[in-house]
Amino acid sequence: MTHDHPSTEQGGDSAFTRLLSWCVANAKILVITLAAVSGLLLFADLLYEKHGYFAFQEWFGFYPLFGFVVYVSVVMLAKTLRGVIKRPEDYYGDTSVDAEDGLPAADDGKQNHDGKQNHAGGGHA
Repeated sequence: MTHDHPSTEQGGDSAFTRLLSWCVANAKILVITLAAVSGLLLFADLLYEKHGYFAFQEWFGFYPLFGFVVYVSVVMLAKTLRGVIKRPEDYYGDTSVDAEDGLPAADDGKQNHDGKQNHAGGGHA
């Protein structure tokens, strides 16, 4: 088995990394297995008598269908919500934690929050 990822050649991979690599390499087998198990569970729905509170809860395949509809609804809601709460890349400005230099911009003549003038040069005021 060949590994395309450089860290796999060093031999220091964790068990989780090896598991993920195996899952990626065998994705088709995993999808087929998941489909087969889902089909068996759907078939098992015929093997017992249901006692639902509502009549539709007793329909064949109600819970798998309900689960799928809810799953798709949550994903669509998350996509919509992302558009509402998404912030621009520079939302936190020049002083964000992940800024390249981590320092505020050079003297721009503006006052900071405590009323002192911003000065270039790196000294403490």
